[in-house]
Amino acid sequence: TVGFHTVTTYDEVIHVPLIVVVPHTKAQRVTQSVEIRSIPATILDIVGVRSPQGIASSLVPLMRGTEHTNRVVVSRTALGRTQALAGIEQGYASLAKIHDGTLSLFEATTTYKGSATNSVLQGPWHVLQRPDGATEVYDLQNDPNEADNLFPTRRTLPVAARVEVEFLLRQLPTNPQQTP
Repeated sequence: TVGFHTVTTYDEVIHVPLIVVVPHTKAQRVTQSVEIRSIPATILDIVGVRSPQGIASSLVPLMRGTEHTNRVVVSRTALGRTQALAGIEQGYASLAKIHDGTLSLFEATTTYKGSATNSVLQGPWHVLQRPDGATEVYDLQNDPNEADNLFPTRRTLPVAARVEVEFLLRQLPTNPQQTP
């Protein structure tokens, strides 16, 4: 039910189906979450045009079934269209810095100045950070409605799960009140 969590980055709000029809290509369902910013690179890849440096990666390998990695998906709430579009331009300009490690995912994909709900998703794990700094961790495989916040008990998770969650927590901004 959309609206249960209000306007934010919970999975029920950010998980939106995308249908891509490619002529002469067998239909395939990709269940992995991906970022909307990968769409331009995907379109360029489909028509045979090389993507500019720094643009997000194409979804074509996922569509062909040749990529099986769980991508890290970053989401943020946005205050307004103008602020979001300006931030997207800034974000694309800095994406190449992710590769050399000089920026975290959130610093490179800044969408606007001000408070935001930040979200990182990879595999079954969804980590959210509200503007007040409160952090939530959900296991979407076992809790698809995001009702059981595991953040307070994350240290009791099995080691492999704890390592994955701690990686995602490091992708969040260190001070959510001071987003760039």
